[in-house]
Amino acid sequence: MADCILQAISAAFWATIIPAVLVAICEGIKGCLGLKESVEGLEREVNQLTNQLADLQTNMTKLEEGGIRRRQEVVGWIEQATKLIEDFPTVKERAIHGQCWDECSSINLVKKMTQAVKDARNELKNIVQLTVDVDECTIPDECTIPSLDVSQLSGKTSNDNLEKLYGWLEDDKISSIGVCGMGGVGKTTLVKHIHKRILQKMPHVKVYWVTLPQDFSIKKLQYDIAEIAGLQFLDKNEEQRATILHQHLVGKKTILILDDVWKCIPLEKLGSPHRIEGCKFIITSRSLEVCRQIECQELFKVKTLNENEAWDLFKENLLLHGHTVLTKDIEKYAKKLAKKCGGLPLALNTIAASMRGVNDDHIWRNAIKSFQNLSLQMEDLENNVFEKLKFSYNRLSDQRLKECFLYCCLYPEDYHIDKDEIIIKLIVEGLCEDIDEGHSILTKLVNVFLLEGGEGYVKMHDLIREMALKISKFMVKSELVDIPEGKYWTAELERVSLSSSTLKEIPNDFSPICHKLLTLNLRETSTSDSIRGSGIIKEIPESFLKYMPQLQVLDLSYNTNLKCLPDSISNLENLCGLFLQGCRHISCLPAMKKMKKLRVLNIQSCHRIRELPQDMECLVSLQYLYMKYTSIHLEIPKGVISKLRNLKCIQLDNGGRLLSEDLNCLPHLQEFWCCYNELHDFNRLVKNLKQLKCYYICVSSSMDIHRPSSHWGSNVKKVDFTGINFTLVLLPANITSLKIEDCEELNGCIADYFQSIMSTLRQLEVNDCPGVEWILNSEQIIENASNTGATPYENLEVLTLMSLPNLISVCKGEDVILPDYCTFSSLKHLFIQKCNSMKKLLPHSLSQNLKNLEKLVVTGCSQLEVVIGGVGGDEEEEGSNNTPVYLPKLKELLLNNLPELKCICNDREMICPSIEKISIWRCTNVKRMPSFLPINESTEQPYLPSSFRKIGLLEVEKEWWESLELHNPNAKHILQSHIEW
Repeated sequence: MADCILQAISAAFWATIIPAVLVAICEGIKGCLGLKESVEGLEREVNQLTNQLADLQTNMTKLEEGGIRRRQEVVGWIEQATKLIEDFPTVKERAIHGQCWDECSSINLVKKMTQAVKDARNELKNIVQLTVDVDECTIPDECTIPSLDVSQLSGKTSNDNLEKLYGWLEDDKISSIGVCGMGGVGKTTLVKHIHKRILQKMPHVKVYWVTLPQDFSIKKLQYDIAEIAGLQFLDKNEEQRATILHQHLVGKKTILILDDVWKCIPLEKLGSPHRIEGCKFIITSRSLEVCRQIECQELFKVKTLNENEAWDLFKENLLLHGHTVLTKDIEKYAKKLAKKCGGLPLALNTIAASMRGVNDDHIWRNAIKSFQNLSLQMEDLENNVFEKLKFSYNRLSDQRLKECFLYCCLYPEDYHIDKDEIIIKLIVEGLCEDIDEGHSILTKLVNVFLLEGGEGYVKMHDLIREMALKISKFMVKSELVDIPEGKYWTAELERVSLSSSTLKEIPNDFSPICHKLLTLNLRETSTSDSIRGSGIIKEIPESFLKYMPQLQVLDLSYNTNLKCLPDSISNLENLCGLFLQGCRHISCLPAMKKMKKLRVLNIQSCHRIRELPQDMECLVSLQYLYMKYTSIHLEIPKGVISKLRNLKCIQLDNGGRLLSEDLNCLPHLQEFWCCYNELHDFNRLVKNLKQLKCYYICVSSSMDIHRPSSHWGSNVKKVDFTGINFTLVLLPANITSLKIEDCEELNGCIADYFQSIMSTLRQLEVNDCPGVEWILNSEQIIENASNTGATPYENLEVLTLMSLPNLISVCKGEDVILPDYCTFSSLKHLFIQKCNSMKKLLPHSLSQNLKNLEKLVVTGCSQLEVVIGGVGGDEEEEGSNNTPVYLPKLKELLLNNLPELKCICNDREMICPSIEKISIWRCTNVKRMPSFLPINESTEQPYLPSSFRKIGLLEVEKEWWESLELHNPNAKHILQSHIEW
């Protein structure tokens, strides 16, 4: 029985206790497994926190290298994160190897730390401003931002550039500056010096410098600025990033510098610095167009160094460390090499450094030879200079732009390439459609500094040209004695240009095989008449052009000793342009029946051509026909011109040989250049001028024709009259430029003679007409304005009056108040010379219209007493109204040899906020003068505008200047430092 009881007790025990134990064991195992998952989750969070801390410390290290201090909350967060990371191993150890059965306390410990780590990570997201502001902490005396590594500026020009740029930065009215120029010219160096000066002289201004990579994006640029400014965006989108940047810039004095900008940047994506008071930005770019697109208020073009400054920079780099001995010979070679660099600082520094320590004459001579021959031995030139210049070329988006650029390297070094000439060639080559597009292409190349622009010309910097030649498949040679050997005339050649005053002949049996050759220039390109007169080639063999079937352009210009052309020219069926300008001994043209593709024929200055060939009528594609400066007896066969129905342009001397009926047969004619000896011939032509886009016509009673200048705008409609009876003239209604010279019948007010054209004129020049007394009649202006709404001279941009001995004043009846923005409201340039009866130039009532006047020149008027205002008993003399004369765009004022001049604008002030240059010579009768300077609105004191360069005075007139009184006494002191004696 006892056994039964024990057995029952045992059964009950195992039935109740064992299941409970098993349940406890299972729960313990389950808790351990849950604890393991929690620990693993905590470890992941700690690892992410560790990474965030490492990234933050890396960023802070970079910023602190620049002297920027971190905020206290950042310091606290780093300490908190570091402690959590350091505590993690202990917590992990306790959780896993400690009281493992007390899973609740272990899991709670892990969960508590996990939440602490998550909180720390989230807290970092809310810390946007990582660094302190300059004005929020104690700043040491030294700069808080490191100065950029920069070489010393060389030469007066560079230092003057620095002063001008810094002056713009100090001007509160200027918030944006674009610094532009060709690659390697020193834009970045100049702005680095600006950066350095800001740090030195503007300690409370934040300056952020970002250099843009070639593949930059707005996002990367935003992050680059944020990194420098000590900001973090985390997961913000583009608009939010822009807002954060904007908020950071507001209320601070900040200068943002963007270096090497190649395309337009939407500034609103960078926080709109241009709209924030106290914020300025500077960009450097190789594109003038980009600077304009970004709306830079001031544009500064960095130019190459002059020859003396270039040599100083080259010598300074060459003699560095004292390893080069500058002997007389080595100095001579070094100067030659320096000159080859064309004033480009990058090239000067690179080549000088490569020759440092070289004291062997042979190596110097070889270096010059290598440079001239584009030898690859000049590795530094190739790698450091050409590659940088080539980058500008590669950035051209349009293939035609690239081809037009390369075309310019066909001209010699330093050559001023006539715009009209090269545009016509680009048209012939099919690289542009018309003259307007040609000008647009050249402007784009100038704006990216691959070309240099001038009045009527472009040119290539020497090193830009060398780079272009390396890219091209051209053969370009000058200073030749013999024609290049056959091995140079490769099958791949596309264009050839040979120019030399010493090249005299081409061998009779020479037949280069160039099936792909498109352009052949065999011309003298010297600008010297004496050299041009020597000519180059006397004869072109028949065989020379035999294997050039694709030739499109043949230029033989200025071969003054060339007497006849080879008959093989007539077989060039693909020829589109034949240029014979200046071949003054050629007396006849080749047969033209096969030249059905010819678009341009230039026989300008071919004096011995007396007759055009009858078969010219076969030139069905001819568009441009240039016959200026040929014989005035040139015969034009009847019907030839009228059959050239695609003609767009005709230029010739004697218009009497061209019938107006011929012009009626030319539906595409746009340009006409001509001279007439008879007024009636011109009058018959007037009706034909209405259809033309531009024309330039001279009418002279003398056989000595006053030919128009070579350079004239593509939209000019100009007529020059010399020595004719003006009362019989018929004027075309669309004329824009008029010159009248030595016309004695012109009397009184000249506006009376051409009422119908006064509203269209843009340029007016009147010379040596003794009967002229006024240019316009103010009463007539009022009458016309009220009756027809038309205003004379409202579009006039240039007015030139010279040697008019009886001119009383520009305006008759000047006491009449003229309407605003009418007469002279477009006037930019006003030139007055030798008008010796005139006492007053302009009435004050007219000066209010001169809002666009940029240049005012008055010289040699012996009786002039006042420039703007009245004299004697005139009402204006009483000074009842002292309103200043305001000329907002006037840049240059020249008053010279005006012995009776008493004042410039009576007792009125003259304010010229854009003034650049003032020259006053031989006007010592003036006792009181306007100050010309703009007035600061807050201080009410004059100040020197950033554009101002100098005031020119004669040294012998120092005593007059010292006694001269200015309208504002403070202005004299300001101007004093800018006097150029």
